[in-house]
Amino acid sequence: MCRSNESGNKGTQATDHTLERDDMDDTTQIIEQLRAMATDQAYFSASRVQSILFDLYGVVGTDEAKRLVETWLTLTIQRDLFSGAELLEMLDDLESRLTSRVSG
Repeated sequence: MCRSNESGNKGTQATDHTLERDDMDDTTQIIEQLRAMATDQAYFSASRVQSILFDLYGVVGTDEAKRLVETWLTLTIQRDLFSGAELLEMLDDLESRLTSRVSG
């Protein structure tokens, strides 16, 4: 991934701290968008949930969070529909795991 350094020049080097903060910002942004969608829509197809989870899987940084997303991805193979309330519950669980990582 190519990131701009402080002088605005593009480069491929970034500190672990910068990468972690950027990943957390991406995760928070995706979770907020998903939370708004889950609040507005009653049901989601399994393929839509799968797409959402793949987006999340690409940005969550902890093994514990990835395992949660993997568990939900497995469910998308077994089911046809998910409720918005279920997605909100999963996002709450994911956020709590990510928050405990940051505060811990």
